[in-house]
Amino acid sequence: MLDTMAHNLKFNKKLQKKLERDFGKHEYPHYANYDALEIPFTECIPSDYGSIMGVPITFMDSFNPDQFELLGMSGDLSWAKSECDFFTPPSDEVQRVCKAKSKTWRVQKVYVNDDEGLPLIPIYDRLFIRPKKKGAEA
Repeated sequence: MLDTMAHNLKFNKKLQKKLERDFGKHEYPHYANYDALEIPFTECIPSDYGSIMGVPITFMDSFNPDQFELLGMSGDLSWAKSECDFFTPPSDEVQRVCKAKSKTWRVQKVYVNDDEGLPLIPIYDRLFIRPKKKGAEA
């Protein structure tokens, strides 16, 4: 059973620790290069968020195709450029700065902006999901 976003943020200590430690925030972050919400743990998927989310690969252990639509996976540049309508690569200048700061930086990985506004906080590969609308046909 999924909880609301507010309930997760208020009562899930594991989520609170993760968000504070990694992002310095008390809210779910959005990615810098994908129009999606970062969900660090499968048990933190909010029941009241109706758009695209990036979830850990372990989500597949509990994937319910009646509840969620599986859209794709980060890390695949050809998919991101050709099929993913919610991927926005950073500008060439931002890419140069990011690559100079981190040799392992890749445009297709999921990132959250750092304190300087650069997409440098890397996240492990994510599956992108979207909740299915209730009563909608698959």
